[in-house]
Amino acid sequence: MIANARLKDRDFMEAALICFSTHEFGKVTIHQISGFTSVPSSMLIAEYRNKTELFAAALNWYVDNGFDSMLRELRKTHCPVAAILSFFRAVSERSVNAGGSSARLIFTTAISLATRNLAFEQIVSDAIHKLETFFHECVTEGQETIDNMTQEPAEHVTKLLIGSVAALPALTRVDGGHAAVDQFIWSIHLLLQKGRG
Repeated sequence: MIANARLKDRDFMEAALICFSTHEFGKVTIHQISGFTSVPSSMLIAEYRNKTELFAAALNWYVDNGFDSMLRELRKTHCPVAAILSFFRAVSERSVNAGGSSARLIFTTAISLATRNLAFEQIVSDAIHKLETFFHECVTEGQETIDNMTQEPAEHVTKLLIGSVAALPALTRVDGGHAAVDQFIWSIHLLLQKGRG
């Protein structure tokens, strides 16, 4: 019973997510996950059956425990526009940073798995709901405090930003990453600026 409790704790889930962030989902093995988490493969299989179920459990844990704190930290440490841009940069780049690598897994790998697995559909839905709130709060605050912030209704801008999330799977597959990421971030920045008419 104590061993199984370990498979639900923060250290285990974070180690599993780092493993999934480090290796491409299709190529990662239970043996590699075992090495990252220091949990025997047999115990992982007994608890989760396969890597897909383990991935779903780890992402579900992250959405419930880490995603909100990542978004709160971005709001706390950045102005509204920078918070939005920092989110997109964190989930676009391959580096393993605080929360960004796990969030990237939601908006890239989990989205692709959602068409075949209802657990991932729910995980993505829960994360998108939290992200909508984050974007809406940032846009609303920015419109009140930043002169060159777009004055389009916050609901419309939020929908466009959520739509931009759909580009993330393609963006993460682009070779040479940084130029593509920089161009993508610049397009989000332009979206948030007041139109020049």
